[in-house]
Amino acid sequence: MEPKVRHRIQFGRRPRKYRPPFKSDDDQVKTVKKRLKVVMKPSGILNYSHLQGPKYDAKTFYTPPEDEFEPENETGYHVFKFDDLTKDEVEVPLLIGKSYITIGRDSDLADLALNGKTDDESVVSKRHAVLQFRRSKDSGEIKLYILDLDSTNGTFLNESKTELPKQRYIELKDKDRLKFGDYNSHIEFVILKK
Repeated sequence: MEPKVRHRIQFGRRPRKYRPPFKSDDDQVKTVKKRLKVVMKPSGILNYSHLQGPKYDAKTFYTPPEDEFEPENETGYHVFKFDDLTKDEVEVPLLIGKSYITIGRDSDLADLALNGKTDDESVVSKRHAVLQFRRSKDSGEIKLYILDLDSTNGTFLNESKTELPKQRYIELKDKDRLKFGDYNSHIEFVILKK
């Protein structure tokens, strides 16, 4: 009959001996317990991120690409908001000193806040899309792009009833029309280029 072999020794490991954290000195254990205190003061991380500028803000959910362009004055692009129900036309101011404009339902998270209610159903996401200025590497021309931020109900371009691809830059041309959340939405944005 074969002798019984312990499992750990069988695979070349020897059982470890238990060692107490200290040499069983009660005074040392008590001093460790006294040193561990819970600190409930603000850490300063949110304040630090705020001091770093808008790109590093604590609520940032979008990072601009490397070829971003921050307009200092006129870009040549104009964005108009049309409302079919009230027949309102409003020019949307493009932010100077920022390379992108966030669009969404939540005014705390978006530069351009939309009323996302149509037929009592929320169709515009809190963080829906981004209009991004980029400089072309070849010609140096400033171009405007739209990026859907994984919105629930999508972004629609011109007469197409299919949603734009998520997390992908789409170049906007002169007289392009954008709708957010619902193709049949009464609010439409028109891009005009000089």
